[in-house]
Amino acid sequence: MDIQAHYVPEIQLLSCFIIPGDTSDDFWDFDCLAAPYWRLYWFPVRRARLILGSRELCPGPEDLILIPPRTPFNTRGGGPLHQFFIHFLAGPPFDAVSSELFRFPMDSGNRRVIEEIATSLPGKSSCDIHLSMLCLRLCVDALCQLPADRVNRDGSTAARMSAALKRMAETNGVVSNAELAALAGMNSNSFIRLFRETVGEAPQRHAVKLRVEKAGLLLENSGKSIEEIAELTGFSDRNHLSRQFHRLYGSWPAEYRKKTRAWRPISHH
Repeated sequence: MDIQAHYVPEIQLLSCFIIPGDTSDDFWDFDCLAAPYWRLYWFPVRRARLILGSRELCPGPEDLILIPPRTPFNTRGGGPLHQFFIHFLAGPPFDAVSSELFRFPMDSGNRRVIEEIATSLPGKSSCDIHLSMLCLRLCVDALCQLPADRVNRDGSTAARMSAALKRMAETNGVVSNAELAALAGMNSNSFIRLFRETVGEAPQRHAVKLRVEKAGLLLENSGKSIEEIAELTGFSDRNHLSRQFHRLYGSWPAEYRKKTRAWRPISHH
């Protein structure tokens, strides 16, 4: 087998944090924690509940929990919460995994990595290379455990969509279907039809979703005002952003910022 052609995932670490177990009983009582990034959780004590629709998980120290972007799950605490988590972004094809709560067994290797991160994390710079590599190891290992039918895309279709998706991800303004179709080497009608089949929604709806997700990252990880974030992500004003944000996340930008503000960022460059 020719290993030179194998896929190397594009992963960006956003945050890594350890909650030490001295929180209030309702610290983790949240509704609709949909966010534009992956979440990786480990709970040394079985106190947390994660709820998605009719499914409920009560993970313990033997479990790693992986949650895809845009999963609208709820959380409940059952006492002071001890938790380790990583938030990260992952490029195609991991950007299109549908909502789910994935539970994987915690093995001894990953446990040692988390213990090393826990020892290294206090006082470390956000640019510490060794710490970032340990976090990346956990993220890649978790992504490798995803069922193949939840990840794989048809290679030829993905290749035709890649340039258009990249253009959407890089712009903060409106990009016409004609321009996106040209990047895919197709006429507009064929492009829109294939895009719907591949991504699951119309190109312009997906483009707005990406801009809202950028706004969510800025709300969580920057001190910029909502008005500034609206301008940076191509919305006409705060109200325009707020309407689109509420449609996607089920909460208003100020509410989202309040419930995510506690996390400490670790940027990976």
